Amino acid sequence: GCRIREGAKIISPENLKIGEYCWIGENAVLDASGGLEIGSHCSIGLSVFVWTHSSHLTNLSMQNESGSDLIKREPTKIGNGCFFAGPSVVLPGVTIGDNVVVRPFSTVSKDIPSGSLVDGENIKEGLFTSSRIERMLQKTKQSG
Repeated sequence: GCRIREGAKIISPENLKIGEYCWIGENAVLDASGGLEIGSHCSIGLSVFVWTHSSHLTNLSMQNESGSDLIKREPTKIGNGCFFAGPSVVLPGVTIGDNVVVRPFSTVSKDIPSGSLVDGENIKEGLFTSSRIERMLQKTKQSG
């Protein structure tokens, strides 16, 4: 199952699809109003915001009314084995591959390939390969 810490908020939980062994940290916001998929073995850290909608045009156009068709909703997808350190933000409509690490104070505004490290707005692709993950595990076992 998943562990959801106190203070976490899920908007439109009926549109959330989440895998097994996930952890959602304190004060995280998961906006599933546009459709949100989160794979298995993911951690969404403290104060991480994952968005699937944007309503800024309703404000800019002075038409901020409930149910406005100016609200843009886009599905957001997060793969398996991802780690999001908070505070960080994932913007609507992005797809994040498997085995992605997002460092604190990052903004994810575009698709992220599997095995990437996101640091701020910089992306280092291909970092977390299966062989590198295995070496990291071996190093941990040796030092433990």
